[in-house]
Amino acid sequence: MLAQKKKVPQNYNITPTQRCRAWKKKAYERLGNRCKRCGFDDLRALQIDHILGTGAKDRKTRNRNHVVLYKLIATMENAEEVFQILCANCNWIKRCERGEVNQWAKEPKKEQP
Repeated sequence: MLAQKKKVPQNYNITPTQRCRAWKKKAYERLGNRCKRCGFDDLRALQIDHILGTGAKDRKTRNRNHVVLYKLIATMENAEEVFQILCANCNWIKRCERGEVNQWAKEPKKEQP
């Protein structure tokens, strides 16, 4: 008897990195591909932000990595109410304004004479 060949899944040859990039692209497209505050659109400096500032808590309780977060954003119904895209600068400014960072980052550095 001849053994039947198993059907190979369509995405069998995709590496984990390629899979992560595909989910990231879907997540960023879902959230608008640009900074919600200033409109900056260079993907190299864009970050996903938890609107309510619950990112650290969320990562600890759900043991999430980036791929899981990207999948969640790409598939959940109300992603735009929970997440937003901010550029690195706007993300840090938001965190400082909300008191989510150490004291050294809250105050602008004073010029020395």
